[in-house]
Amino acid sequence: MKYTGHISKLIQNNSALNLSNQALGTLMNIIYLEGAISSLENVRAKNKYAGTKNKYDVWIKNYSDKLDKITQKQTPDRLINMIAKIGS
Repeated sequence: MKYTGHISKLIQNNSALNLSNQALGTLMNIIYLEGAISSLENVRAKNKYAGTKNKYDVWIKNYSDKLDKITQKQTPDRLINMIAKIGS
């Protein structure tokens, strides 16, 4: 959860980010997708049935693809700079 961790540190250090509604929505989507991927990875790791692990792999791939599309695979610092420019 590299983006979520970075965003969390920024908020803790700066107390708030001044973002447009659109930028905030993008940020929330990134946080949601990273959380969903992490949860699915945890469930997959604890799953005892090999036949259903593929199902989790497909979901994780779908969420990862969506995350990559939003973040454009940028570093967390560059991503925050890109997001800050949205709607400003």
